[in-house]
Amino acid sequence: MHRLTLVTALVALLALTAVAFAAKPSNGTFQGDAISLHVKKHRIVEVIGKSSIKCASATLDLKKHIAVKHGKFHGSGNVDGGKLTLTGKFKTTKLAKGTYKFVKGSCSSGKKHFDAAIGDAPD
Repeated sequence: MHRLTLVTALVALLALTAVAFAAKPSNGTFQGDAISLHVKKHRIVEVIGKSSIKCASATLDLKKHIAVKHGKFHGSGNVDGGKLTLTGKFKTTKLAKGTYKFVKGSCSSGKKHFDAAIGDAPD
């Protein structure tokens, strides 16, 4: 019975430690091939990019505050007559990875992956 209690306590401690060490993004612009994220005060304040849909090209510029909780983020908003949805995670303070989707009318980009880094972040 003591071992079970000790194991449970150890697992709970490790889970709390993982949450405490979740990456908080650095302030600045995380550049990527498809999407760039502008971060201020540990939250995303602007998402910039280009949609790569054949039937409806658009410049993506979402100026909306997107909260970052435990290194993860999710947000959506209206852009250039369509809707942009963004989900991801800050892997380190200088590297973000995630997916985005842009839908305009009946035209959709589908789910696209992105990597965005600030400075000389590792791949």
